[in-house]
Parts: sequence; C-alpha cells; structure tokens
Amino acid sequence: MSLLVRAISIRSIGALCLLTIGFRLLQIAVFPVTQDEAYYFYWAKFPDFGYFDHPPFIAWLASLSNIIPGTPWAARLGGFLLASLMFTVMISLARLAGLKDRSSIYLALLLSQLNLGGLILGFIQTPDLPLAFFWLLALHEAAVAIKIDPRRWLTAGVMTGLGLTSKYTMAIMGLVFLYALMRKPRGLLSPWPYLGGLACLITFLPHLTWNYQHDWVSFRFQFGRGLKSEYHVDTNMGNKLPRALDAKVGSPEETLARTFKRPEKKKEPKPPKSKIEKASQRVGNYIGGQLGLWGLMIFPLAIGLWRKRQKNSLDPHVRSLLIASVTVPLGVFGILSPFQNIEANWPAVYVLGASVLLAGSLKLRPALYITGLGNLILIALLTIHAHYPLNKSKAHKDRILYETHGYEDLASYLKQVPGPLFADTYQNTSLISFYNPSQAVTQWPGITRLSEMIRRPEMMKTSYQTALESDQIFLITSNRIPPAIPGFSAKMLWELRDCVDGEFQIFSADDSRYLDLSCEKAVHRWTLAEYKPNTP
Repeated sequence: MSLLVRAISIRSIGALCLLTIGFRLLQIAVFPVTQDEAYYFYWAKFPDFGYFDHPPFIAWLASLSNIIPGTPWAARLGGFLLASLMFTVMISLARLAGLKDRSSIYLALLLSQLNLGGLILGFIQTPDLPLAFFWLLALHEAAVAIKIDPRRWLTAGVMTGLGLTSKYTMAIMGLVFLYALMRKPRGLLSPWPYLGGLACLITFLPHLTWNYQHDWVSFRFQFGRGLKSEYHVDTNMGNKLPRALDAKVGSPEETLARTFKRPEKKKEPKPPKSKIEKASQRVGNYIGGQLGLWGLMIFPLAIGLWRKRQKNSLDPHVRSLLIASVTVPLGVFGILSPFQNIEANWPAVYVLGASVLLAGSLKLRPALYITGLGNLILIALLTIHAHYPLNKSKAHKDRILYETHGYEDLASYLKQVPGPLFADTYQNTSLISFYNPSQAVTQWPGITRLSEMIRRPEMMKTSYQTALESDQIFLITSNRIPPAIPGFSAKMLWELRDCVDGEFQIFSADDSRYLDLSCEKAVHRWTLAEYKPNTP
C-alpha cells in the first residue's frame, strides 16, 4: 500500500471538498459573466415553467440576481450550492457501488470534482449544472432501489423529472434505468420502476403543460438544434417590432459604414471537404472533446487503464447501472457525431458514473492528485486571462475573451444614449442588461436568430409605436453594417472597439483618424447606429 493511500483519512476527504468548494466560491465572484449566463440571469426576472431555449430550472437557480442585480456571485450562488451538495451524493453513491476503503472514495471524489469539466461546472451557470446534479441524484436513488429498497424508484423518477426540467438530455436516463433493470433478475416485473416513471411524468408535467400552451416551442427548438442543427423555429412573436432587413448598397446604413472598412488581406480559398472528411472531423472533435473533459487527468488515467488494474469489487447490479450511465450518453451522441457538431458538454454527465467505475478499478496515485490540482491551476490561469489577456495574437477568436471581455465598458458607455436602445443579439441584449439593470434594452428581430427576448411580450421594453414617437433610437450590433429598420433611416454610426489591452475606443463615421488610431487587436467591434424616424 502506497504512502498516499495510507495517508487518506476523513480529514483528507474533507480537505479535498473544502479546496474545491473554496475555489468555486472565489470563481463565482471573480470570473466575468459569460454570454449565455447573462441570458439565463435575464430569464430569472420573468419566473415561469419554460422558456424558448431551455427548461426553467437554470432561471430558478439565478433568482437571487433579482435581489442583488448586476453581481455575478449573487446570480451564481444557487448553482454553487447545488455543485457543493454533489460531494455528499457522490460519497454515498460510491459506497452503494461497493467502494469501502477511503482511498477509493477519495479517488471517486477526485475524479468527479477536479476534472476540467467538473471544475468549470461548479461556477459557470448553464443548464448542465442542474442536469448533472439531478443526474447524479437519479443514479443514487436508482442504486438504492436496485440494491436495497425498490420503492426508491419513486424518488429516482422525481429526480429524473427535475433533471428534465433542467435539460432535455435527461431523457436518456430512461435507457440507463432500462439497461440496469434488464441486468437484474425480475427487475422489470416489479411495479416500482413503472410508478417511478409516473412520478417522473408528474414532476415534469408543469413544463410539459407550458410547452403545450406555447406550441411546443422549446421542444421544437432543442430537438431541431440537437438533431438537425437547425436554429429557426416558427412561432408567434411577442415582440411586435417589424423584422430588420439587410442594408442595401448605397443605403444610409451601408454608406456610413464604409468608414469602418479596413483593407482586407487576401486569403487563399480552401478546397471544399467531402462528406466523409467532414464526418471524420466531427467524430474526431467529438472524441477529443470527451477526453478533454478530464483535462490533465487524462494522462495518468490512460496509463492506469493500460497497466494492470486492481480487481473490481463493485456491486454487480450497481455496476451495470453505472456502466449504462457512461455508455448511453457517449453512445447516443456518438451516433449523432458524424452528422453534426456535438458540443463537449452535451454528453458530459458520463463523467459522474465513470468516476465511480474508475475508482473501483484503479489505484490512487500521486499523479492523479497532481493533475487534478493542475486542472485547478489551469482554470485559475483562464480566469486571469479573462481579466488580463495572456495571449493577444488572435483576440477576436479567443472564446473566453469573446464571451466576457469589454461588455462592462460597453454597458457603461451605452448608459448615455439619449433615446430607446435596441440590440441585435440576445447575447448583447443580456450582457448590457446585466451590467445596466435599470436600462431598458430590447432585441430587435430579424437580425439574428429568434430568442426568448423576442418571443416573450414582457421582454419587449420599447414598443414600435414608442420608437416611432421618439426623436431618435439607437441600435448596438456586432456587424459592421447595421440593418435597415422599417420606418427609420440611419443618421450616424459609431464604432466601439474593445481592444485586447483594455482600451475602449470610440470612433464616429466622420472621423478620418479611424485607420491610424484604432487598435489592431480588438476583441469586439460593435457598431452603434443612431436612427431617426422617416418623415412622411
């Protein structure tokens, strides 16, 4: 037995929990709010049982943001608490699975909490966080039902229903349960799994009812996006603004925007890829994304699995449940991966069951602990990078900078616009609203894809009639050329440049110094357009 294994104690497990919780607590306060987070935080102002893009649980989690608006830690606190509760559930699941010694339980915790995806999940608020929480709870309750008390299929059903109220990916838990029941003698003959299914349906019923009342809009959007990569959904729009149109050559919008056109570098066109090449690339990206969730841990894990493993002592029926919890999400999305791009987070819940399975097969080695801490350091460096960019060469292509950088400066500048403010995307609308909670910002339809901000009438802060009666309106867009808006003409444009070094530059369309003074390395280039109503 290694010194590391002998050193594991209750205090060691507690120290790991405190380290991770403390790190996440710091992160929820200092990591800048991301685009989708701000969108979900905006939903929290309008409590409901459903929204256009997702089920409602993520909005419920962010409810504290209504009491203390504009503060990341308040909006993220609910999710942080859920992530912290996962420690106790994971310990209990590991014991149910048959892990008896402290080193194995410690390893299960280490793998499930210090992998790269798990660390991020603890402070970035997306629907994947409540999904992971209820996925783990559903596995736990199913393990109890299989091993001890079949009546616990009722609570497994409730947890599955709550998971569906978080993200529809939870639906594949039914296949996980089915496999585990088929592996257990007479498992499908008991009434309790079926009653658990009824409990799931009852728990999920409020969101089902909401979808029925709203033309199944959330289902149609998510399944179109997940199965066909289609983002367009026909639905009634609560936002009664007329759809914006592409600006024509010679229009006021296009003419004013010519100031902000930089000389383009000629690029050699790339030869088109065949369908087989595209499919191979998608599959490769999918596999790489799932391995990447482990971060630095993937290297000692691969070595440990290649070497001789210790004898597996897991309970056979719980082990079947855990195997299904890994293979089902990986298999379902793996089947889809040749046909569309699969985001790394979609099947990420497999990591939870895999952590217990790996803890039952591998020995706790220093390399796993070191690489777990290495993942923590990587996240800390990413946080520093979000505030003080470490790599400035291609800032506009940097996902972290693009999601977070410059929005607070943008919102601060937009406070002074002397008229109703509109935005092109739900991302811009949400982040401006987050940093300026009292400012009315409305997403104008027809510029980018439909969102909850266009579908829900309560989110339309400025009506078309009010806009027409105003002396001028303003639109912030990420496009160089702003759109043509029915009933209005653009009178002036400004380019707002979010420079990677922190400078926030403002140039008007009649500023001849633009090419000489504007920073080359900009994370964002926003166009602020002033429109005036057309005179009869």
